[in-house]
This record gives sequence, C-alpha cells and structure tokens, in this order.
Amino acid sequence: APLVKAAASAALARMGDPRGIEGLRVALGAWREGTREYALGIVAVLGLDALAPEVVAIAKKPGGVEPAILRAALEALAGRSPEAKAALADLS
Repeated sequence: APLVKAAASAALARMGDPRGIEGLRVALGAWREGTREYALGIVAVLGLDALAPEVVAIAKKPGGVEPAILRAALEALAGRSPEAKAALADLS
C-alpha cells in the first residue's frame, strides 16, 4: 500500500538513507488519500530540502491537500529554498 511504502521511506530518510528521499518523492506524487499529506508532514518534520521542488509543485496544484500541512512543509523549506518561500507567500 502507498501509505506503508511512505512510512518505510520516512524511516529510511530519518536514518539518512537516500532511498527514503526517493520513496517520499513517489509518495508526494501519489493521489491516494492521505499518502501525499503524510509525506508532506514528514518533509515538514525533517526539513527535507531535496523534496522542495515536489512540495512547491503541490502548492501550485494542492488537489485536496490539507492547507495547514502544506503550509508547514513550505515553512520548513522556506529558509533554504527560494521557490518554497515564494510558494509560501502565494498561500497567504
């Protein structure tokens, strides 16, 4: 299940394993309910800069993503990603 794969990817990312980033990238592109939001939450908690382009893309077309979760992910990335900072400003 996509959510289980996202959780495994989150564990890998917490350990610094690059496979976790790739798995979360896939989860951020998923349309299954909860999977993208879960991955956005992990990005927010871990501040995964490598996923900034995917988070910015979601901000442009949020497609049902909870705004508070998206905002938290953008806030976590905004200090190191000009694109995330701009997307965060656009949400306001």
